[in-house]
Amino acid sequence: MDKSEKLTLLPEEMKGNHRETGQVSSTRVRKALCAGDMQYVTELLGHQHRLILSLDSCKVKGNSLVAPMSSAVNQPPGEGIYHSKICVRMDENSGVSEEWTQSCDVKICAEQIDVNVHGSSWCTCLEGKIYVGLDLQNRISF
Repeated sequence: MDKSEKLTLLPEEMKGNHRETGQVSSTRVRKALCAGDMQYVTELLGHQHRLILSLDSCKVKGNSLVAPMSSAVNQPPGEGIYHSKICVRMDENSGVSEEWTQSCDVKICAEQIDVNVHGSSWCTCLEGKIYVGLDLQNRISF
């Protein structure tokens, strides 16, 4: 294509389901994350968004995990409270990808991420771990 030519899409081409052809706009995903629209994020990605937290500067107290925003390895969604699932890979060295999961609520604000796990005796799963995943399902409050 010559530099002077412009790439244009016909209206019929714009209507197609881009996910079927493997094309997902990262800008759409980022905008949906900022808006907290986890249903649309899941539709775009084909799976739930997993927020990865580095446990270096996190604090665990009872059924809560408090992490500074800087511990997020990938883009968190917009501020709000989300129903989620916490995921911890059990034995990373065995080659078996077994995960421990538990329901939780995640509160995201400008400075930190608060995770409140439903149930008890979950913090022992974090011993020796570097990262934890949060599968964000839907926003339940702003």
